Amino acid sequence: MHYDTQFWRFSTQLYAIEGVLRSLLRCQNECDVEINLLLYVFWQGSQCRTIDSYALQQLSSATQRWRDVVVMPIRRARMETKVMQSSVADRFNLDIIRFRDHLKRVELESEQIYQYQIWRWGCENLFGEEGKDRESQSLSSVDNAVEIAFQENQQHFLGWCEQYDRKAQWTGAVGWRSIIESSFSHALAGLRELRDDSQ
Repeated sequence: MHYDTQFWRFSTQLYAIEGVLRSLLRCQNECDVEINLLLYVFWQGSQCRTIDSYALQQLSSATQRWRDVVVMPIRRARMETKVMQSSVADRFNLDIIRFRDHLKRVELESEQIYQYQIWRWGCENLFGEEGKDRESQSLSSVDNAVEIAFQENQQHFLGWCEQYDRKAQWTGAVGWRSIIESSFSHALAGLRELRDDSQ
C-alpha cells in the first residue's frame, strides 16, 4: 500500500507501548474520542508543531466521511463478534474467531487509509511541504520544545472537545478531561522510551 507515511509508522510505534495503548483505549471506550486524531496531535507535538482547535475541527470534518462510513462500522462489527464468541455454540466459535481476525486486518487497513487522509490534509492545509520535509526528525529527540508543543496541543485538543466535539461529555465519562490529559502524559513518556531505544 502507498499509505505508509511517517505518521502511520509513528502511530504504530507509539501504540505498541502498553501504557500508551491503555490510555488511548480509555479515551476511545470511555470518552468516545477518535484516537487517530489524537495520534495525529501527538505526532505534530513530536515535531514541535501545534494544531489549534479550529484546525482540528476542519481536519475532523474533512476526514469524517471515511471515519463514519467505513472505519466505525468495521470497528463496531469487530467488537460485536467478540461479544458473540461467548454466546454461541462451540462449533461456531472457531468460525467467529477466524472472521474476527479477518475484521481486525480489514479494520487496520481502513485506519491506515484514514490516517493517510489525515496526513495528506495536514500537508495540504496546515503545514505544507514542511509537513513532509521534517518527517525524518520524528522521534529523534524529546526536548523542551516537544514538551511545550505537547502542553499546547493538549489544551487545544481539550478546547476542541469542549467547543466542537462534545461526545466526551455526552458519554458521561467521569473525569473525561483527566483521561485525555493522561493520554498526553503517556504519549510523551512513550516518546522518551522510543527515543532511548533508538540510541
